[in-house]
Amino acid sequence: DTPGAREAGVVQFIDRALGTFLVHLAVDYRAQLVEFQSSFRVRYPDASSFASLDSDAQIAYLKTVDRTPFFEATRLLTLLGMFTSPEYGGNRDGLGWKLIGFEAQHMFQPPFGYYDRDYPGFTADPVSSK
Repeated sequence: DTPGAREAGVVQFIDRALGTFLVHLAVDYRAQLVEFQSSFRVRYPDASSFASLDSDAQIAYLKTVDRTPFFEATRLLTLLGMFTSPEYGGNRDGLGWKLIGFEAQHMFQPPFGYYDRDYPGFTADPVSSK
């Protein structure tokens, strides 16, 4: 009944992350994806894709691979994409934050002390001022 990873743009986040700030993980991740797909084809030779399986069959298969490096990396990337700041390409429209009741607000108000009260770089909204 609530939006999920697809609506929050998690796939786009993962693609962007592996092409930019997590590029050092991309080669291994893609090799693990190939292994996942090969293993899937052995188990379900008549299925056109993982997505073509019904929900019960998908869950059954995932239970057989849920301790693999690919699954663990995908799970972590999915969580990051769902709950990260939207500026990184996931959490579209703050959907992940809405699910957990998080309000994006800066926690501190400048000046923090006498030494920085006149610093011109502080703004009320540090994310949108970039």
